[in-house]
Amino acid sequence: MIIDTNEKAPARRGRKPGKAPSAPTQPLQSGGPASISPFNPQGIIEQPSFVLKRPEASEEIDFMVRAHSIAQDCWIAEPAWKAKGRNHHSHDEMPGRHSKVFKTLSEAVDDACSRGIRQIKNALGANQDDFKWQKRLNALCAWASTSIREARSQDQALPLKGCTVIDLACGGFGGFGMALTSLGATVTLACDIDRKARAVYAANVAPLKMHDDLQTLKGTGLECDILTLGLMCQPFSRAGVQLGRNHMVHRRSIEECMRLLKEVQAKVVVLGFVRNLLKANGGQDAKRLHETLEQAGYFVQQKVLNTKGFGLPQDRERVFWVAIKPGTGTSDGSSYTFPVEKAWSAIVQDIMDQHIPAKLSGARITDRQEEPSSNRGNLVQVGLIDGRDAQGYRVYSTKGLGATLTATGGGHGQTSIYAVEGGARPLTPREACRMQGLPEWAIHARHKTVAYRHIGNGVAIPLVRELMLPLARILKGASTPVGTALAEGGAA
Repeated sequence: MIIDTNEKAPARRGRKPGKAPSAPTQPLQSGGPASISPFNPQGIIEQPSFVLKRPEASEEIDFMVRAHSIAQDCWIAEPAWKAKGRNHHSHDEMPGRHSKVFKTLSEAVDDACSRGIRQIKNALGANQDDFKWQKRLNALCAWASTSIREARSQDQALPLKGCTVIDLACGGFGGFGMALTSLGATVTLACDIDRKARAVYAANVAPLKMHDDLQTLKGTGLECDILTLGLMCQPFSRAGVQLGRNHMVHRRSIEECMRLLKEVQAKVVVLGFVRNLLKANGGQDAKRLHETLEQAGYFVQQKVLNTKGFGLPQDRERVFWVAIKPGTGTSDGSSYTFPVEKAWSAIVQDIMDQHIPAKLSGARITDRQEEPSSNRGNLVQVGLIDGRDAQGYRVYSTKGLGATLTATGGGHGQTSIYAVEGGARPLTPREACRMQGLPEWAIHARHKTVAYRHIGNGVAIPLVRELMLPLARILKGASTPVGTALAEGGAA
C-alpha cells in the first residue's frame, strides 16, 4: 500500500521513515512561496511525502520506494532495499535532483520498483539463479505487482483513468494491456486462444474477464472506450509464409477479427501489425481491413513506428492504425496526432545481465569485424556462427541496437545472438522482455520457447504508451469521464 508520511527523514541514508499521519502532504505548486525548492543543499528530499514499503520478513528482501511531488504534476521516486543472506547487499537512496520526473505518483512508483528489482538482480549476479533467491525474487515481484496495481487504482491523475478496454488477441506479452493499465485504463475483457498466454496476461494485467477464443466471442452488446488488436504476425511477416488471409491456419482467426471490429461498439480502435501486411496479397488484405473499419463508422489513420525511437534498444518497425468514431469527445475522427519518434537512446548492453556466460565459443565466430569504438543507433553485425549468413547465426554487437524479436526463429538464437566475453549468446527471456519494455516486476512464461513466442508477438510497451496519450485528450470530451489530469508527454 502507499503510506503517507510527514516525519522528517534524516539527511543520512539508511534510516527508515516513520509512521504515516492521517493527512497527505499537498504537491508543491509552481510560482509563489510554494515554489521554494524542496531539495536540501545536497540536492535530496529530506521529507518524502509518500512511501511504499514491503512488510518486513526474516530471510527475505526488504524493499521500499520513497516518492515526492516537487511541483504540480511532477513526481520523483527512488528505491531502497536490502537483500539478506550470507553476503548482504543493500541500496538506500532518497529522491533528489538526479531523479527522473513523472507526471503521476503511480508512474514514478512503478519505475522505481522496476529499477530497484533490477538493482537487486545485478547485485546478486549469478546467485539470482539459485533456487532460494529465485523464490525470494518471485515473492518480491508478486508484492510489487499487487502494490502497483493498488497505487494505480488510487491515482486519479492517470490520463486514461476511467477508460475501459477490450483487448483482442491479447497475447502473453500483453503490450497493449500493460501500456493501457499503466495509464489508468481498465481492461474489462481480454481474449486469446493460447492457455499459457492467458495465464501470463492475467497475472500481469489483471483484466476483469478473459475469453479463450475469438470464434466463440460474441461482439454484439460489447462496449468499450478503446478496442485493441494485435493482428497475428505469422501470416504476413517476411520471416513467415506471407500468405496473409489466405493462410489456411490463421484465415479463420483473421475473419473473426474482422467480424468483431464491426460488432464491438468502441469509441477508438487501435491495431498493431507487421509492416508487410500493407503489401500482403497485393495490398488487398490491408484494403479490406481499412474498409471494414470505415464500414463500422471509423475514421482511420496509420503510421509506421520504430521502437528504437521510444527508448528501447530494438530495431522493430510496426504499423499502427488508430480509428476514431466521429463524435468521440470533441473529435471529428481526424484530430488524432501520432507520436514523434525520438533519437535512439538505448543499446543492447543496457538490458543484458553481465553474469551470464557465452553459450557459443568464440572459435565458432567467423567473418569477424571489430566492435565499434562507441555506441551506435543501428544494428552492428560483428560476425557469423560457423560462417552461415542466416537468422540465428548472425552475431551482433551489444553496443548497437538489437534485431527485431520474432515469435519463432531458427539457428542458435531465436532472439538473435550477441557478442559477449568468450564468444556469443542469445538473449534470455527476461532480457527479451526488457527489450520490449516490460517492467522488471512482471512475469513471463516459464518455458523459454513459450516466453520467446509471447515476447516476439508483442508490441513494445513504451511505444504503445506514447501512442495512447493523445487519445486521452480526445476521450476527455466523451460522455465517459477519463480522469481529471491529462499527461502531456508521459514518462517511459
